[in-house]
Amino acid sequence: MIRRYRKNEEEESNYWLSIGDLMAGALIIFILLFVLQILNVNKKLAEKEELLGNLGDLEKKVAYLEDVEKALKTKSGHLEKIIGMKQEIVSIIIDKFKKENLKIDIDAKTGNIKLDDSILFSFGSAELKLEGKEFLKEFVPKYIEVFFGDDNVKPYVTQIVIEGHTDNIGSYLSNLDLSQRRALSVVKFIFGQEMPNFKWKEDLKKIITANGRSNILLITDKNGNIDDTKSRRVEFQFKLDDEKANGEIKKILNNGVK
Repeated sequence: MIRRYRKNEEEESNYWLSIGDLMAGALIIFILLFVLQILNVNKKLAEKEELLGNLGDLEKKVAYLEDVEKALKTKSGHLEKIIGMKQEIVSIIIDKFKKENLKIDIDAKTGNIKLDDSILFSFGSAELKLEGKEFLKEFVPKYIEVFFGDDNVKPYVTQIVIEGHTDNIGSYLSNLDLSQRRALSVVKFIFGQEMPNFKWKEDLKKIITANGRSNILLITDKNGNIDDTKSRRVEFQFKLDDEKANGEIKKILNNGVK
């Protein structure tokens, strides 16, 4: 009888221990869930505070973007005007020189004028031939008149470039030297004593430059073969301030309005 009572008492004790363990475990889970809930609430509050902080600067950001948009429209409009002016100048050059009996090749897209080097120089030489000097005496004043003779064109012209090019014969450095010396020979003649005085000569000094490109811009035929004869040339090019306008637009996009 006593043994049975003790057995029942032990079973009852084990029962309540199991219930206690379960309740303790449930309490721990509840506490963990409660802590997670608090953390989640705190996270959402932090996100809302950050959002409110960002909204505080929203008006400033909108105003900034509006300023950027206005600046881009201004620069883009200026660039469009320059592009239109360039096309107009190219048309003027083509119309002007198609009436002249001069051995030149005009690029209809850029307005660059290619002079056959056989007119100006002997093979491998940077010394102007007599024929070349006579050609420049006739050509240069007419070419310069396009840019300085029209008050609508003159403000847009930033540079006149005399650019020498060679064929693919010889090394890059030897051709670089030859192309540079040829371009410089043309500029020296334009401002030398042999060249008759012409209008806008002093204005030209402010924007003219001489470059040599060696053999990096070779001319090829329709089959892709290098044309050494056409590659040997001197080009007259003009530059407008479109590069400046493009640079300003890139600066606005990269750095914003200053």
